[in-house]
Amino acid sequence: MDRVKVHRQIINYIMPFTFKLPYKEIYDKLHSSLEWNEITSSQRENMMEHIDVLVRRDPTVNQRESIGRQYELNQNGRAANDLLKNHKGIYTFHHNQKDREGHTFTFSIPSIRLFTFETHIGFVVFSIKYENNPTVDEVIDNNYFLKSFSKHYGRVSYQFPVFDRVNRYLKGNNIIIDNKKIGQAMKYGNTPEKIIAGLAEMDAATDYSHLKDEEIKMLATHYEEKALSQLVRDLVEEFEPVTFFQDYQKDYRNDGTEDRQGMKTYPSYALTYTALTMDKQFLSIADDKKKECMERTLFKMRRTYKDSYKPCARDLDLENAEQVYQAFENSYWGYSLEGLANLSFLVEDEKTNRFFESNYYGNLERGYFYLFIIALHQRYALIKLSKEATLLPNSLEGLVKDKHNQIDKLREKIAYFNLRCAFKHVSYISHQDYIYQRFYVALQIDDLMTKIESEVESLGALVDLQKEARRKGTEILIVWLTTIFAVISTVSALWTIYKDFLLVGYQRPVFYGTTAFIIVVALGVVFFRKRLLNKGT
Repeated sequence: MDRVKVHRQIINYIMPFTFKLPYKEIYDKLHSSLEWNEITSSQRENMMEHIDVLVRRDPTVNQRESIGRQYELNQNGRAANDLLKNHKGIYTFHHNQKDREGHTFTFSIPSIRLFTFETHIGFVVFSIKYENNPTVDEVIDNNYFLKSFSKHYGRVSYQFPVFDRVNRYLKGNNIIIDNKKIGQAMKYGNTPEKIIAGLAEMDAATDYSHLKDEEIKMLATHYEEKALSQLVRDLVEEFEPVTFFQDYQKDYRNDGTEDRQGMKTYPSYALTYTALTMDKQFLSIADDKKKECMERTLFKMRRTYKDSYKPCARDLDLENAEQVYQAFENSYWGYSLEGLANLSFLVEDEKTNRFFESNYYGNLERGYFYLFIIALHQRYALIKLSKEATLLPNSLEGLVKDKHNQIDKLREKIAYFNLRCAFKHVSYISHQDYIYQRFYVALQIDDLMTKIESEVESLGALVDLQKEARRKGTEILIVWLTTIFAVISTVSALWTIYKDFLLVGYQRPVFYGTTAFIIVVALGVVFFRKRLLNKGT
């Protein structure tokens, strides 16, 4: 596929995370934010209604069924995070590897989205578009290097428009200039030197003398650099992120110490959702080579592997591989824990091609990607619940002393998840529902659910033991108190008689013995009852 060009592409990088801030507070922050816009959408075609409204805002309806929200970073948000405001702005990836030194590829970031769910699961989604008409192999290769944040395979650089470079430089030197004046100064020339010289001539009231000529000259070739893992962290920092699941730590203070309080977590990898349509060049490949090309390409797409990885024949098989499904004659799906991929190619039939160039890609973005997010939410919510289960007290004594009712709270969360967030069927269309079920299986959601259910049963048994232990303790206490009061009552009732008998010397031992006998019998009743209770367990 080294020479087959990509006719059309959808590439989404997905970074899951959990957050500590209450969901309602996050909603309030984002609802009033100047940097995020909540995405509204119309009804998705052929999707079951209760699935469609899970993450869809309809401003005319109060949707109690919704479990999440979707937002998009606007120009203000891009500027606040030191990104290019233009969604078509070009970013360049520079390889660090010796065998690729000097090699680069370019891409734009058409959109940055944020999904938040009531379960405290969130997703940051970067939409990536590779520039310069790449080949299929180039896209796959680029995905491998760009999504591996912690590997530091390269660096991402970009250059602000000259207007913004001048504006940022002046602000950094405590010179605040109206944007209109900078625009007017551009009549002196389009280089930073000429613009700043023009500003100095136009605005004599402002002191520009402390600006350094060397720095101004460097603005012409100045590039910014941005680590995508840092960008993800910055975007969700105010939500108090707890984990990115696959993450790494680094000292954000840069003082060289190893104090854990100075460490922050950052995402290590991105999941990928990739859809590629190959140009008609694919049809020119010899028939005996087409299948082999499709097999290897789809494998690398769904696993986000580079070409050096050599898969076994079982993983390559298009007909029998568990992680592959052929939806149409010219469209294949591939699933894995690393991501979801769709590979299609143009054919000689122009009617078919028109469908794949228009409606099909709308379905891929609005329909299938949405379903992928719904499935990913189930996976990571279950992982989060499993993690919470491991943090419970690990002994009956600890459970008895659990003053925060952690078990009951966790059981409530699991019941809530099963009721509102778990879905196996999503569409009225056969192939759409089937494709969802296939990547539902690939994400091992049922296995995680089974584990949670077994944990619930274990928790139930522990809770029963906890209640039984408390009941026994209470019952034993009651027996002791009853016995003590019975002894006191008996002795008190016999006290007057006892005083009369004390006058007769030889009868004193009888009453001493009687009193002792009453006490011994009472103690015997207590210990016998306790023994019976212990046998009952």
